[in-house]
Amino acid sequence: MEALHLDDDDCKGDRSAWLTLFLLGHFHTLGFIQGRRHQNRAFIEMCHTKRWWDDVFAKADPRNNPEAWMSVLDAYIDAQTDAQTYEHWMQRFPAIYRLACYLDEYRELMLGLPTWGWKDGDCRLAQDNVLKPRAASKLGGGGISTPPLHKTLGIGACFVVRELLRLKVVDGAKAPHACAYVPTKGVRDLLVQWGYGQFEGTGAEIGLSKEIHAILVEHLGSEDARFDGAYDIPLQLMAYDPQVKSSCTVYAS
Repeated sequence: MEALHLDDDDCKGDRSAWLTLFLLGHFHTLGFIQGRRHQNRAFIEMCHTKRWWDDVFAKADPRNNPEAWMSVLDAYIDAQTDAQTYEHWMQRFPAIYRLACYLDEYRELMLGLPTWGWKDGDCRLAQDNVLKPRAASKLGGGGISTPPLHKTLGIGACFVVRELLRLKVVDGAKAPHACAYVPTKGVRDLLVQWGYGQFEGTGAEIGLSKEIHAILVEHLGSEDARFDGAYDIPLQLMAYDPQVKSSCTVYAS
């Protein structure tokens, strides 16, 4: 992921990096197929190459520049010949626009996670309506009033939290560690193979991050369950990298 650069004075940071973070989170709603993660990044790189990213997507105040946003769609469509390259990603254009429009507010929302008063082991992104700011009573009067984000991110919200913790953008005793385990299908299937039947038949639900965290804490303890700040990344490798999975299976046996 592109590094996050936060301004020491106002923590507004780099819009491009924050948009990259949220958009990679959003792409989790596409589901996982082999190679898609590389394609997610390749799509963003393509947008950089075509100057769509720097000149349009990452610019502040998107509503003041509707012509530029429409020009991106025109350029994308006009360039097609016999193939529709990155069609799945361009179909997410409304989500890109939503994230760009409310990027500052969504950033402040995530930076405020340690202030929500959750106990260690809690992951209440859904229950406390963190991703639905206008419906969250705890945000009343807090100055954050944006459209909901829960469907835009899905389990990608756990990815966003993980990266903020991993990069120590969000840190401290009240950091929401239990929210940092992305419950992708591969990870859920891996846990089923390990005997955790509660993951069988489950969908991509944010709350499963808490259950994954609890299992790891039970066997490894609170500190080691974070895998030195990697959180769910070792599980993702075991779930999706056949060589890693094979090595771990041999070792476990």
